Amino acid sequence: MLNSIRKVKGFITLALSTVMTFSMIGPINVMADTTNKSEQAISTNANSQLLAAGNDKLTLQILATSDSHGRFLPYDYAINAADTTGSLAQVYTAVKQLRSQNPDNTILIDNGDTIQDNSESLFINGASNPMIDAMNIMGYDTLTYGNHEFNYGVPALKNVMSKFKGKTLCGNVYNKDGSRLAAPYTIVERSGVKVGIIGMVTPNITRWDSVNLEGYKVTNPIDETKNAIAELKAQNVDVIIASEHMGETGEYNEPGSGAIDVLSQCPEIDAFIAGHYHSRIAGDYYYNNAIYTLNNNAVTATLPDGSTKASTVDAYNEAKQKGTVIVEPNKWDKSLSQINISVTKNANGKYVIENKGTDITTAIYDMATKTAVNYQPDADLTAALQSFHKTAIDDANTPIGTLKGGDLAPKDEIKGISDAKLKPTAMIDLINKVQMYYGEKIAGHKIDVSAAAMFKDTQNIAEGQIKKCDTANIYQFDNTLYVLKITGAQLKKYMEWSANYYNTFKPGDLTVSFNAAIPGYNYDMFYGVKYKVDISKQPGSRIVNLTKADGTAIGDSEVLYMTVNNYRASTQLTKTGTVYSASDSLPVIIGQSEKTNGLGDGRIRDLIGSYIQNVKGGTITPECDNNWSLTGYNFNTYERGLAVKYINSGAIALAQYNGKAITMDDVNKAMNPNGDKIIDVVSFNDFHGNLAEDTSASGKNLGMSKFVAAINEYKSANPNTVVVSAGDNYQGSAMSNLTYGAPVSEMLKQLGVVASAVGNHEFDWGIDKIAPWAKDGNFDFLASNIYDKKTGEPVAWAKPYKMVTVDGVKIGFVGITTQETAFKTKPDIVAGLEFRDPATSAKVWADKLKSGSLPEGKADVVIALTHIGAAQDAKGIITGEVVDTGLCNVDSIDAVITSHTHNPVSGYVNNKPVVQAYYAGRSLADLSIVIDKNTGKLKSITPNLDSLYKRKAQITPDATAQATYNKYYAELQPKLEKVEGYTDTELTHDRYAEGTSLLGQWVTDVMRKAVGVQIGITNGGGLRTSIAAGKITMGNLYEVMPFDNTLVKMNLKGSDLKRVIENGIMNTSVGWVQVSGIKVYYDKDAKAGNRITAMFLEDGTPVDMNKTYSVVTNDFMATGGDQYDFTGAQNVYDTGIPIRDSLASALEALGTKHLVVNDSKPLVAGTAPANNGGSNNGNTNTGNGATAPTSSTAISNLPKTGSTIDSNVLLGVGGVVVVLGAAMFVVSKRKKNEDEAA
Repeated sequence: MLNSIRKVKGFITLALSTVMTFSMIGPINVMADTTNKSEQAISTNANSQLLAAGNDKLTLQILATSDSHGRFLPYDYAINAADTTGSLAQVYTAVKQLRSQNPDNTILIDNGDTIQDNSESLFINGASNPMIDAMNIMGYDTLTYGNHEFNYGVPALKNVMSKFKGKTLCGNVYNKDGSRLAAPYTIVERSGVKVGIIGMVTPNITRWDSVNLEGYKVTNPIDETKNAIAELKAQNVDVIIASEHMGETGEYNEPGSGAIDVLSQCPEIDAFIAGHYHSRIAGDYYYNNAIYTLNNNAVTATLPDGSTKASTVDAYNEAKQKGTVIVEPNKWDKSLSQINISVTKNANGKYVIENKGTDITTAIYDMATKTAVNYQPDADLTAALQSFHKTAIDDANTPIGTLKGGDLAPKDEIKGISDAKLKPTAMIDLINKVQMYYGEKIAGHKIDVSAAAMFKDTQNIAEGQIKKCDTANIYQFDNTLYVLKITGAQLKKYMEWSANYYNTFKPGDLTVSFNAAIPGYNYDMFYGVKYKVDISKQPGSRIVNLTKADGTAIGDSEVLYMTVNNYRASTQLTKTGTVYSASDSLPVIIGQSEKTNGLGDGRIRDLIGSYIQNVKGGTITPECDNNWSLTGYNFNTYERGLAVKYINSGAIALAQYNGKAITMDDVNKAMNPNGDKIIDVVSFNDFHGNLAEDTSASGKNLGMSKFVAAINEYKSANPNTVVVSAGDNYQGSAMSNLTYGAPVSEMLKQLGVVASAVGNHEFDWGIDKIAPWAKDGNFDFLASNIYDKKTGEPVAWAKPYKMVTVDGVKIGFVGITTQETAFKTKPDIVAGLEFRDPATSAKVWADKLKSGSLPEGKADVVIALTHIGAAQDAKGIITGEVVDTGLCNVDSIDAVITSHTHNPVSGYVNNKPVVQAYYAGRSLADLSIVIDKNTGKLKSITPNLDSLYKRKAQITPDATAQATYNKYYAELQPKLEKVEGYTDTELTHDRYAEGTSLLGQWVTDVMRKAVGVQIGITNGGGLRTSIAAGKITMGNLYEVMPFDNTLVKMNLKGSDLKRVIENGIMNTSVGWVQVSGIKVYYDKDAKAGNRITAMFLEDGTPVDMNKTYSVVTNDFMATGGDQYDFTGAQNVYDTGIPIRDSLASALEALGTKHLVVNDSKPLVAGTAPANNGGSNNGNTNTGNGATAPTSSTAISNLPKTGSTIDSNVLLGVGGVVVVLGAAMFVVSKRKKNEDEAA
């Protein structure tokens, strides 16, 4: 960027010298760029955000935070854990970046709720406060008081705010002597522009802090805002900003408690910063008594009563043009709001906003996403706040008591089913006791009943010392405590709603199961009453024998006092639609902990700590009242014992969320008792050499040792188990690739695999590897549809079928390979092979197996063991190659095992069972075959999936397999564990996700720079996984690119280049093309092959269909892989350089620097802008999380990345100005072309 600026200055100097020679220079006005709104995270680079001031026009940058609630550093002190989702320290990093782009014209505003929560109470009465110290360092101009500023009393508030170096605002609160508590407004001047900033607080503070506000006067913000505007206008301000601590709409029907109320009477306000509601608003628009929101091209209008209705883009545009923009930064410093206001000096010398629709733009910068941190905390600010951090950490680690006599929650009897949801526990009892104790203080009345949920199945406090932060172990969330008045009838209805969590018990059930549609946190357990839950009854009639704790009955009209958390009270109990119908009366809230003196922030987890420390004297024991129980079930104890055994061993997998009861059918399948013969054909597919376990928190790959153990469990439960693979066994991991699959063959032998389909990736290392693999693994490769083109005969290295006899039952397997193999491995390797029609080929051998014409005799069951694809939607409908080929229409085939597409599949096509396991050994597919014990005929085949990854933590690795793995690991460790480089952000990749991925951009950029060409192209399927943030090892590079593809250089005409890239646009078969060095625009609605509308080189030069360009791709694609057609390529040269090695070299070249990749989005849906700026591949400016509302082309123009030159120049220098403008445009478009390190 600096080089570009220097070059621009050089052009300017030359041009101005020429102009001055003619003494004809006129005024040149540089007009500010408009920003394009988008709700997605955008990368805001210096070109679009450098806001320079001129004599007649400049841009003000307003940056704002709100509802920080004590987040001075990225840490949640209540749970004693880092929390990088937001903090002032992270905001400062963003502020520094944005302020540097407009240093003279930036204003920093905070909108209140600043000094409450996150251990802020530790510093309220101190000599200094971390939030105020941080804001002073950051250079905040104003701070508006929020409602929580009053929680500690006005004297404490004044003490804290006396240290703030900016201006505090709160124009609608008056001291006891009649003076204002803080100023109603202030004027901030930037470059001669006077900005009036108005600050008010919601008038509802009198509801929440009435005791603290006794003697103080709180007025209507509307009146005070009107007065402030009048005074500001009298002082000739140019811009008016309202920073008022209230949401977009009012609450409690209180006038002036919402932005919509204020703006309806104060149209002079140019921009409104909202808060209080903890919303994230990038930019809404108020106009004509409604607030317009644009989301995914749909417009919603919010009315003063809070109701919403659909609106139009035209209405939105009108509000944007004529109304007032509203922003609200997200709570806890999770985001920073930006308002850019362009002002122009008019003929009277006053700065004005000429066009609201274009001169006011907004963005919002998120500190983090769900998967990555966008802004790291500022180091200097972090250092300055360390003493506060230490104080808060020490406070979190403060011992508050001791638990004696055992853990609060018992050990679960069955893995995956929490005992704490099946019977009373001391843990839930403690929570309810705390709620009842403090509920009395809130209500000033005895509490009759309390209800609490279990947020996570593992929550507990272990015996021993209890620290302050340990209360979060049994109360994860920051809920507060409410007290409600509820009748006996309302209570019973609420309890029945909660009891819906259980599935109805059916005869034969061996476990209690849960309604998978109801999250666990919506199941409440009650205290202060006695009751039973009869799960044999239907929902709505399960609560029986409900009485008070002393055994007395509860009348329907009897009024009770009940404590619950704020979520339950406000979401389900005081609104109709969930627990109560529209005709029901509702419980009434009579008190809240956060509004009760002496209870601090009112969080239940804090109250638990206070209870342990202050009420129980620091010592608690597990005390359980056993006031409720489950009833209505009648287990066969012997069968249940077996069920518990097999569930806990992993041989029986629970349904997701324990959504289905285990029955004896499950046990029979596990232990194979006498009766009908049950044969399990267990299959896996697309293992791709994933021999190592993924031990990360979200890791799903079992690795070979646990995978072998899991299959051995099946064999243990049912000795009549046949294990087969559906292909793609070897290629895909460093350990397998470096050894050409040797450890995979050993694993297959240990598993006792009898047969494998031939996968397309079995060919990657050459056909000569296939026969030795079968020999080493002691199995047969099956393929009935692969023929030698020269001989016209089936290939010799695979058999068309195999008969396996199990307990006297003959099972025939027919092998099938996808016809896509012709282009989904290196085409030259399989050029001599013919892949015939799957259904036709399979029918030949299935018919023979069923007829008994083969030497092995007649098959009882025929299964197609295939490497062809399938998919299954949420409704269970199976689609894909398995359907398209007609394979399921072959009468002599009884079931089909699929693979290739990596999709878990279990269902039926034409009444034939079809399965596919999840790839990499993450799950197993099971065809449970039942043979009638009397007739010997096939009775049924039931397809199942066992999601091994969900219980991999409970699977004990197989010792033999582990020893095998350890042997190979020891040999390869030095190479696999070598750290090649580092990345601070995840390099994501999904070949089917739209556009070129972040990983794809880096890989193709490395490819083109490695051989010095203009454009890099690779196929999406060639990159097999993302790269996580952190260190990048050689093993990671093998996982990303397991194929030993090499770099192939060539020259392509523009027309040929277009054809190649067209193949990778919206290709649902092979995925999206990955490119670098080029910017491509395409039409989603056009037909395949004709979607590209424009292409540009990196420097913005249009691609000419008749000119030639230098390109690099991989040898797989260059020879027709994935149906990429490079016909017409000239000077084709295979360098022999493995792409993986180039990636490693690129990382090593960075040294200690970290890899940073800019998401330049080289593939763009839509029309190219008139002034295309190039693809910007390789730029190190990797994005900052800024987002703004989405906008259609009807709403705003495409982004402008160059400056517009006013035509105010004398005609005599027109030519010079044209040269100058062109030079500035070209240089400003020039980007760096390499990935750099930060």
